[in-house]
Amino acid sequence: MNVYSTSSDNDRNTSITPSRPIPPEILHQIFSLLPIRVIRCCALVSRSWNSSAIPYLYQNIVLRTHTQLAFLNRTFASPNAPHLGEQVRSLALLVSPPLLPDWKSHAWDRDREIPPFSPHADENYPEINTGCKETEWLETHVTDADLRSILIRCPNLGAIHLNGCSQLTDTTLVTLADSCRQGVLHTIHIALLRTVTDPSIVHLVQRHGPHLRNVDLSLCTSLTPASVALLARATGPRLTHLRLNSIASLTDDSIGAVAEWCPNIRLLHLVRCWKVTDGPMTAIAQRCRRLRYLSVAFATNVTEEGLTALVNQCAELAWLDITACGVRLFFKEAVLRRWTQVRTQTGRGEMAVVDRKVLLV
Repeated sequence: MNVYSTSSDNDRNTSITPSRPIPPEILHQIFSLLPIRVIRCCALVSRSWNSSAIPYLYQNIVLRTHTQLAFLNRTFASPNAPHLGEQVRSLALLVSPPLLPDWKSHAWDRDREIPPFSPHADENYPEINTGCKETEWLETHVTDADLRSILIRCPNLGAIHLNGCSQLTDTTLVTLADSCRQGVLHTIHIALLRTVTDPSIVHLVQRHGPHLRNVDLSLCTSLTPASVALLARATGPRLTHLRLNSIASLTDDSIGAVAEWCPNIRLLHLVRCWKVTDGPMTAIAQRCRRLRYLSVAFATNVTEEGLTALVNQCAELAWLDITACGVRLFFKEAVLRRWTQVRTQTGRGEMAVVDRKVLLV
């Protein structure tokens, strides 16, 4: 493409002279600073601009409907786009946009939403709400075949978010492990994949374990404590975010392995892990000093003794969910006041304690 400039002569006849094309490296630098909606417009300017814009358009893919998933499959399978998958760095399948926004919200705008892997995204995101209509496409329409045709074309995939895709099985995890280049995959969210078993986790860990930093295994109810302990040993100090919600089989040994091998853990969710006791909490307090977010909601065997050790020793702890855990109701107010005093006296700043009311029906 040629860029034209006008001269500043005072003549009536303004001259127009072609300048040299913008070098591709300059275009890449410019596109790296632009939002996606602007890059989409730039891709329509010329072939050279299109080739420079394509890596940014396919770098972080967010899908919210099955129609979008099917369109991506057709795009990757097209003979005119054999290498598009190599540009993909993250893939996220999210709940569909609300059909009717409420009175205080705006209509869905895909250019304004924050992808789950963005530096500006909430790292302490809540569990997926499977009771809403918007999650239906994830639970019923996403299959192993849909994901396989995409994953085999994305060797540079570094982060994948499949929370809620309950129809997926071990086949998808094995395909993911085999398709990604070693040293690239660092984030994997597979909450609610209830049929995923230990062999696929072992295969994934053997190929990518040393590089994994962010793992969500919530509601993967077929997993055993052995696979979680193996994950902790394989990832080691690189692991910073781990969600193990509703894996009821987890024991003190598996969480103790996290405390032993993962000293840089920043977020740990153990919601409804009923077999976990105060022992691992004390070990985490001693070894995981960078812990910032912890949830032991409904972990009824975790009491104020283990949590007090965490509050006293983890200086960076900023958020603690104790909803319906083992903290005795009679002492709860006194315990919370004591925690506040300790944080104030040691100059460690405020800590948000979440204690939701639970209605028993």
